Amino acid sequence: MKWDEAIESFLDYLDKERRVSKETLRAYKNDLYQFYRWLRTNNQNFPGLADSVESLSHHNILMFFAENSFEKKTQARKLSTLRSFFSFLNDRYGMNHNPASILHLPKLGKHSPVSLEIDEVFRFLDFLCKKALKPQASWICVRNWAMYEMIYGCGVRVGEVVSLNESDVIMDEGIIKVYGKGAKERYVPVTAKAVEAVELYLSKLSLQEPAKRKVSRALFKNKFGKRLSARSIHRILQNELLECGISKKIGPHALRHSFATHMLSSGADLRSIQEMLGHSKLETTQRYTRLDIDRLSRIYDEVHPRSRKENKRE
Repeated sequence: MKWDEAIESFLDYLDKERRVSKETLRAYKNDLYQFYRWLRTNNQNFPGLADSVESLSHHNILMFFAENSFEKKTQARKLSTLRSFFSFLNDRYGMNHNPASILHLPKLGKHSPVSLEIDEVFRFLDFLCKKALKPQASWICVRNWAMYEMIYGCGVRVGEVVSLNESDVIMDEGIIKVYGKGAKERYVPVTAKAVEAVELYLSKLSLQEPAKRKVSRALFKNKFGKRLSARSIHRILQNELLECGISKKIGPHALRHSFATHMLSSGADLRSIQEMLGHSKLETTQRYTRLDIDRLSRIYDEVHPRSRKENKRE
């Protein structure tokens, strides 16, 4: 089977049958086509290797990783992509060939999700709010406030924010309808501040650029009225954080992590947080327990009169 045909068949399966998010689909596509381009570039060293998927061996995959020097996390993702790709071909076309399956994934060190302290989040959102409430504020300025109030207030993924339509925000009930991974639908409570911000944003948009509101159903629009991309949401966040005076280099996902961490430290139970975050496994949500323990230990060391820091012997 030819590589390009196999890749397109796999991507079509992910899109139409697995119904993965656009970001996930893009990641699979990039990984597979990067590998395929490498095969074509090295075709003179391995004649016929780029012609069919059956000719690939695990040695070729090892050479691909050796030549590109990926970080462990990237290498693990790409190897996982190849495993899934060949597993699909075996199930769908009976190939019985998976050279990626005998390779071991690199061991990744455990890490806690990156998050902001409560006072940092409040400082950032209050900064956006003050700008948005100025009489001369543009609809884009108000959009940014609404967008990050939504991410922190609901703990939604950046891809879920991108997919939101105006009709998904049920203002009077204070909830939003979210389509998560695998197109799973869930309803998440939204803060009063986020509702206020969204209402002001849509009002400003209708007043300043009424034609752009009709361009697409998307809730958060770009300057052309089309759906804002995840990359743009990340870039805008970096710019707003710098203007606010927060130098941490974080992405929108850190606001989601902050939501979960702050909910847990305020007494919310793991099951409720799991449901709001849209995690399929409780183990994924339990990462925040570790993060909360780390935070409490740090506070203990800083303020307890007999903490290890204060009483460290010379």
